[in-house]
This record gives sequence, structure tokens and C-alpha cells, in this order.
Amino acid sequence: MYVCSKSKDKELWYFLSGTHFAYHRKKAPAILYNKSETELWYLFGKLHRDFGLPAIVYKSVVSSCFSEFYIQGQKYKIKEENGDKISYTDESCPHSIADNPSVIYKNGTKEWHCNGKLHRNFFPAVIYSNGDEEWWVDGKKHRYDGPAVTYGDKQYWFFDGEFQR
Repeated sequence: MYVCSKSKDKELWYFLSGTHFAYHRKKAPAILYNKSETELWYLFGKLHRDFGLPAIVYKSVVSSCFSEFYIQGQKYKIKEENGDKISYTDESCPHSIADNPSVIYKNGTKEWHCNGKLHRNFFPAVIYSNGDEEWWVDGKKHRYDGPAVTYGDKQYWFFDGEFQR
């Protein structure tokens, strides 16, 4: 059962199951403090917000805003450099969270990383804006059931980083 608890300066939304509860709200913040000056977005008890939007938003009276990003409880950062967007789990290396691309270039090319290495299970780790694809696992071009690289009508097979044909 969903429950909303309101007081003078806060509003809490949560899911109640027996004696357990978890902050939860699908399309709005689960916790609001000080008339929406602080918003915390939760999904099933974990800080979470989709579509590259911040899960924690601190607003102030002087129109500045500080945001923190979470997906499934994992904190990450988004940097914009020259129109490119890069997500990090820390400052040093790009990392994809919940199968969202870690890098989106302004030309539309998308990349997926795991701890700084190109990596994606079952799907291409690089999708170029023109539709070309590269499959990578743990920083190596790799695909066992088809070409690891397709550039237009050209196909190249790689297994564990080794060119096959």
C-alpha cells in the first residue's frame, strides 16, 4: 500500500508492506523538504531517477541548484565537455549504469563502459550516429555469434580481441 505522510516542512511517500516500508514514488519525488526546496527521488527504497535526471535536487533561494544523480541506488556524475555527455561512477573513468550509455557524443554516437573499458553484454558497446556498430567485452572487440564490427556493408569478426575474419 502507498502512503503519504505530510507535515509542515516535509512530504514523504513510501510503500508499506507488513512492517517494512521503502521510500517510493514513480513520477515525482518521494521526499520533499521545505516546500520542494529539496527533492529526493526513490524507487523501491533506492535513490533512483531515469532519463539522466538528478535523484537529489537541492534548490536555494538565490536560484542556484545542486544535483546528485543515482540509478538503482548507485551514485554517478554527469559531465558535459564540448557538447558530449559522459557519466562516471567516480572522477576517473566512464561507467554505464542500468544499460544507459556512459558517453553520448554531440554527433549522436553512443558508448557503453564498465569501469572505464568499452563493454556491453548482448548488445553493441559502440553505436555510431550512422548506424555502424562495435561489440566490446572487457575492453576487447568480441562477439561469438556474429560480426563484432559492422561498418556499412562491411563486417569483421573478433573473438576476445583477436581478428578472426
